[in-house]
Amino acid sequence: MERYTESASDEPLHQGEILCGIHELRFDVSQLSQESFKTAAPLSERASHPWSIVLTPACDLEWDFHSRQHSDQPDSKRVTHLLLCDLEDESSVRGDSRVKNRGERDKVKSNRDERWYYLPPSTSENGQPFVEFYIDFKRLFSVPTEFVYAAISIGLIQRKGYLKGPWIQHLSHRFTYFLGRVGLPDEP
Repeated sequence: MERYTESASDEPLHQGEILCGIHELRFDVSQLSQESFKTAAPLSERASHPWSIVLTPACDLEWDFHSRQHSDQPDSKRVTHLLLCDLEDESSVRGDSRVKNRGERDKVKSNRDERWYYLPPSTSENGQPFVEFYIDFKRLFSVPTEFVYAAISIGLIQRKGYLKGPWIQHLSHRFTYFLGRVGLPDEP
């Protein structure tokens, strides 16, 4: 069954869209000082995200896109940063201490672990294959929206496709549940 739709270059980004080749700039806090902050010295390092999925809500992405297309649209409709999560393959999850054993992997793979979301292998409507992916909601990051559209336009970031309904609704529900949970410490 096809879970994905092909992305078109002339349409907004989609919630549930898979992007390849994102690079995120992170502050190198080991170099942070009063002086470096005042002089705006380069304080960043680069993190590579080979495969990512957009988690920003679809309505916000639509409003943002139209605001960028038409200068008469208010800037209040713009989304300054996209919310994304890394997409990981089986080997990276298997070799990671976040999922310690087969029992935990089985729980993740059946979408019974609130921290994780599993996307089984599938195809797009035109037959493009997609491997299985694991999403760790704790691996959330953001990138400026303007940067992403500019990088797409020159081929630095590739749009691979996006999840169709009902899978995108399920992913969105699971993500907002995880993000909105009341986090209590293990110790009282």
